[in-house]
Amino acid sequence: MIKILLDTLGIDKSFKEVVVAGVNSVNKYKNLEVTLVGDENDITNELQNYKYNPEQIKVVNAPTVISCNDIPTK
Repeated sequence: MIKILLDTLGIDKSFKEVVVAGVNSVNKYKNLEVTLVGDENDITNELQNYKYNPEQIKVVNAPTVISCNDIPTK
């Protein structure tokens, strides 16, 4: 099993594009497990719009966003 972690918060457009990429990937590759990291509610709500094997996609809640204006040492 190949495991991939995708950060849904690190995209300029929308986290939905990352969710779609994860769903498309597991639908194409049966030996793939994708973990989507970000706001759990947003991700699980978006996942309801797609058909996929739920055993291949996991969600990790990480709602905190680090902006470009944050100080790296904090």
